Amino acid sequence: MIKGPLPRCNSSLNEPAVFSSFLLDLISLKVAQRLEELEVLVQQTLFGIQNSGSEKLLREMLEYLINHDLVSVDGNGNYSASLFGMAVFSAPLSPLVARQMCTLLSNNIKEGIVLSSHFHLLFMMVPFDISVDIDWNIFYEEYKALPRSEQALLARLGVNDKQLVRCFIDQPKLNEGESPLRLYISFMLHRLWKQETFFDVAERFHVSRGWLQNVLQATCSQASSITRFSEKLPSFWSLKNLLPDLVQHLRDCSQQELIPLLALDGVKRGRARQLYNAGFKTIGSIASTDPLVLLSTIDHLNRRQANAIIRSAKVLLRDQLAEKVEELQEQIGIKEMDILANFFSYC
Repeated sequence: MIKGPLPRCNSSLNEPAVFSSFLLDLISLKVAQRLEELEVLVQQTLFGIQNSGSEKLLREMLEYLINHDLVSVDGNGNYSASLFGMAVFSAPLSPLVARQMCTLLSNNIKEGIVLSSHFHLLFMMVPFDISVDIDWNIFYEEYKALPRSEQALLARLGVNDKQLVRCFIDQPKLNEGESPLRLYISFMLHRLWKQETFFDVAERFHVSRGWLQNVLQATCSQASSITRFSEKLPSFWSLKNLLPDLVQHLRDCSQQELIPLLALDGVKRGRARQLYNAGFKTIGSIASTDPLVLLSTIDHLNRRQANAIIRSAKVLLRDQLAEKVEELQEQIGIKEMDILANFFSYC
């Protein structure tokens, strides 16, 4: 290893997605606005040194950016980013998938976003570069469990019963970015959204927990980028208002142990992490503690906040118990007051 040749160091600009983003960044930031300036900058990079034909590749990529309305050039040969290009730059998104993503978002908005659940928004946020082997039996079960409104919308977008039955019979291997594949990933994300554990979701869909966590992180990152992208384009005003809460909940899904604690009044992510690390991992453990214990255990917490957190925990616990009591009454006819008497005196 010591006497062997050094491994070759290759520029990441060899990847078209990275090179296109690099050029869009230069033009958007007005670091270079003419072809000659861009050529000089590219030639000074490792990519320019390693590629004798970098000037040709530069012209081809500039032509791509112009043809896809990311960049415009005036009569004097000055390049500038379009409104769409500035939105892609601000996101940031890869220029190579930006138009495809924009078309997808536009079509979904025109057809109408189904807001009866968050499933449709999750489907829109799934990245295009994720691949996984599909279990078509599970796929069909999940699809048929969707409300009719969401099935109807997916049908208008090209995902319908006829297509799915054909896939169910042929068992094809789908390429990255295809709608049925992104829909399958959406089923996993939707179960995580409903607070199912990574273990249970990974086991159902026959994937590893590590892969599932990476998908959730990639989707969260994509949703954040689309949020910033939507802020720059007036036609996407609806997404600008809808996505911030979605992004926040996706981030919460990546830390599932904190979700119950985040339901408490006045408890944000940082405070929830403090409570969890201090051993208060459930609503019940907080409801049964003394304010003085919280004050001595949790940093930067005053008595008013401690009382409010404990009071909120007791209210949530009562609500949860009331739901369980209703279930017991329906199943075995047990009397409600017999169950609640001791609990309410305890609280």
